[in-house]
Amino acid sequence: MKKLSRKLGMLALGAMMSGTALLATPKAAEAQGSGWWIYAGGGYGILTGTSSDFFKSGFTGGVAFGKIVQQRFALGLFGNVGFHSGKEIGVLPSGDKLGKATVWRYGLWGGVNALEPVNPWDVWFGLGLGLGTVSEGESIILGSTIPGFSSTRFLLQGNIAVSRELSQQVALGVNGTFYIIFLEGDSWTAIPLEAFVSFTP
Repeated sequence: MKKLSRKLGMLALGAMMSGTALLATPKAAEAQGSGWWIYAGGGYGILTGTSSDFFKSGFTGGVAFGKIVQQRFALGLFGNVGFHSGKEIGVLPSGDKLGKATVWRYGLWGGVNALEPVNPWDVWFGLGLGLGTVSEGESIILGSTIPGFSSTRFLLQGNIAVSRELSQQVALGVNGTFYIIFLEGDSWTAIPLEAFVSFTP
């Protein structure tokens, strides 16, 4: 319970320090009258906690679409993936290999814009919930095969995104996220940092 409380505290902190590029172009959407927009981004996923003991930080990317439901509020769907190679300790004998991890995240998000809609900048704070799938590949260590596995569990994340409009239809920005996937007996945690572009159809 103490471990869970500490991780939930980290999530709350992440909601203030890290973020959702998923909420990127409210003013452009409102100007067009549709309220809808789509997003794509990519960057670096920094592993934390137990996961960082066995795997390296690596590439992360994601897509999303959403709708501005009021001037400062938005709802939508997100999907992200991260790729992480095994962390080698010492030198592996010939024929040995380390498994890789692929992490999928998908679910629902909601957020609030901290700035007035007339400002060319946006600063969105958001929270997301959904599912996370961690797939670890097969490893061969000292000639012994360690089978891979895949597990899908509940996910929570806290986000912040900063963006600026280039036109009524396009915005660029940066996004950080802190997320927790509650695996059995442990959890997978990371801080993905991304650059993104969003577009209002």
